[in-house]
Amino acid sequence: MANLDWRCAAAQTFVDGQITQVDAYWQSNVLGAKIYELIDQHSLWQDAFGPDGTKVKDKWRTMLAFRQVTSAGDLKRRVLGNLAGKNEFKLGSELFGILKTAVVMPLQRMHNRSSLTINFRAGGWFSQQAGFAEYTTMWDRKTTGQVLTTTADIKNPAEVRAKADRWALYGQFDDALPGKELAGKQLAAAAGLQLPHVKKTTDPKTYKPSWDYSSSKSQPSASNPADNQVYAALNYGCRQHGSSTRYGKSFFELSDEYKKEAIYIAMDSFTAVYAGLGGAAIPKAQRTKLYQVSAGSFGGAILLAIQSQDQGSPNTKRLLIELLSCARSPSPRADTDEEHLLIEAHIFRKVKMNSHCIKSVGVSAGECGPIEKANATKFGRQYGIPVTFIP
Repeated sequence: MANLDWRCAAAQTFVDGQITQVDAYWQSNVLGAKIYELIDQHSLWQDAFGPDGTKVKDKWRTMLAFRQVTSAGDLKRRVLGNLAGKNEFKLGSELFGILKTAVVMPLQRMHNRSSLTINFRAGGWFSQQAGFAEYTTMWDRKTTGQVLTTTADIKNPAEVRAKADRWALYGQFDDALPGKELAGKQLAAAAGLQLPHVKKTTDPKTYKPSWDYSSSKSQPSASNPADNQVYAALNYGCRQHGSSTRYGKSFFELSDEYKKEAIYIAMDSFTAVYAGLGGAAIPKAQRTKLYQVSAGSFGGAILLAIQSQDQGSPNTKRLLIELLSCARSPSPRADTDEEHLLIEAHIFRKVKMNSHCIKSVGVSAGECGPIEKANATKFGRQYGIPVTFIP
């Protein structure tokens, strides 16, 4: 890990503290029942347990029936049964073991074997030169003035991107109760993180939009905030063109060390703060939680994070089925640009172009002409990174 530099000291402090909170939040004794409730709610018994799905469902329903106490006689039978080592205690232990073996461990193994990728468009990276020395965010490239001069991107609006960045950092700890762990916003402030704020304004005469920018509300003149996370995604489907073609069909495959310190979020973080292309940001009171998951708690917690991210949407079940399917069968899936099938990975270390940080680069032949191909080849030789041209 010595070769993977932190983007800033504040980010390191934040990540160390946040992952501790994340791990404490997802307690195994709470996870089991909640995951079973989730599986039951979406009728995922076969998806989760295969041919044994019906048997496991019957055991869970028996457990629920046993827990329902409607009379003194029921309570007496429950107490006597538990004292005898039967019924609830035995069944609960059995169900927890089944869940661990059939769901949690396969999901964790899926995480461990999956690559972490950053998708990009080869034309933007290789059209003018043999790439760049480091992968940076839109905020890193903003170095002067208060007006955000980056080209407006309907898929990545600056004012929504800033909201999504902060919302993702605060996660489920945004409204922590007094006396509990620090809220995400408080934790970020305590670490000294400088996060961007962007306000979209429109010229009353020309009606042209502009974006007033600062790295924080308290320091409106500050520039170049390097405290934000770099966005990657888990290629759990072993897709040929990386995690998602939404951001390009070429991709960097990051070194495995990044997976260990990443904070994972279900789906695209835009989902919670953005109404869609051409729409406006969703008011804070109406946003869903972006529950954060660490590498160590991925196996079970990611399912519950999905449920909370997009409640009531059919996309929830789609991603749950996709993850469970990939965990049971690691065969490659077809490419996708669907943001609801993402598992985002937020990383706070610098992504430099060397063999310590980048395992390989997949360059889509469809995004390349002769100049891009020549520059991509030169890039591989210059930085010592294997470059593969994919159809």
